[in-house]
Amino acid sequence: MADVVHQLSVLARRSAPPVAKLPNDIPANVEDVSGYEIQTLGMTLEAALQEIEQFCADTDHKSVENVNRPMYNRIMDVYQQLIASPDPVSMDFVESFSLIVLRFFDMLDQRVLCSTSVVANIYASGTVAGKNYSFHHDIDMLLRTSSLQNTAPIHHWQTKWKETRRRQSKALKSCLEEPEPFLRQMLNDINRSEAVALMKFAASTQLTP
Repeated sequence: MADVVHQLSVLARRSAPPVAKLPNDIPANVEDVSGYEIQTLGMTLEAALQEIEQFCADTDHKSVENVNRPMYNRIMDVYQQLIASPDPVSMDFVESFSLIVLRFFDMLDQRVLCSTSVVANIYASGTVAGKNYSFHHDIDMLLRTSSLQNTAPIHHWQTKWKETRRRQSKALKSCLEEPEPFLRQMLNDINRSEAVALMKFAASTQLTP
């Protein structure tokens, strides 16, 4: 299922506008990758990555299992390789990389605003992992089409991702089969009603590996 969603997202992005429109007289290379501006966010690439790191830190203690940190680590490895490059980096590559950063930023920004209930976090961790599947494949594509190194352990993500999905499916199944312990952790009736509605929805969709 995650692979199908990824393929659909690829098709959608092919028709999407680029992160930044540049005049024809601007060189096709980027001299300062860290200072490249993601116009949609109104901040530099370096500033966006710092904000993403803070998003990950803020959600570390809320999630049953932080599925964002492995993706952040891969993005940072690519970024460190880019800024360490002795040669200018092509504008096309920086734009493609910045688009991944932008999409990841947007997802995390929405995640921080989500409910903090245990049930919500169990379900959200699974859906976020599914979205990260697409990000991982996008990073794989960047590495395959460039001279960047992909030998670091963090780039061998498939096995750990599958294990994480299995654990999330198990946690969600436990929550659906015995909801009472989770509902007792809700602080008020509104949170409990939200949790019940979310569990009903989860039961109808179920996480798939």
